[in-house]
Amino acid sequence: MPYKIEYRQEDDSLHLIYYDNTEKSLHTIPVLMIQTVKINGNIKKYKKTEQDITNALEYMRQKNPVIIEIENKDNAFQRATYKFALYDRIIYEKDSKIFMEISYNDTQQEEIISSILQLGKYVKVISPENICTKIKDEISARNNNFK
Repeated sequence: MPYKIEYRQEDDSLHLIYYDNTEKSLHTIPVLMIQTVKINGNIKKYKKTEQDITNALEYMRQKNPVIIEIENKDNAFQRATYKFALYDRIIYEKDSKIFMEISYNDTQQEEIISSILQLGKYVKVISPENICTKIKDEISARNNNFK
């Protein structure tokens, strides 16, 4: 059952997120891969499926959001709000610094990391530690390519 269509920045394409009733899980497929659409008249099962989708989303959601600190130079804040517009996020200011908490699920982690890297030196990842480590490793790998 279709859940939503979302834009994926990494490959500049639209993806359909759908719920598989058999596996009781969410899956993603590029919209360009869809060849036919069939409307099923069984609306009565929708409420149950809607709750199943909500449960699956909660299960997939990471417990700790990514927290970034944004130095607002070269439109870094505007670029960050644009890049993370499709995510649940909270933006706040503390000690004259701008912070953004970005909630995400398992399937979005690589896209989050890619977006953070694209923002460059004006963004600092505060937490979670596993995202910090992955970004440090990626920066190190990129630097090694230039040696």
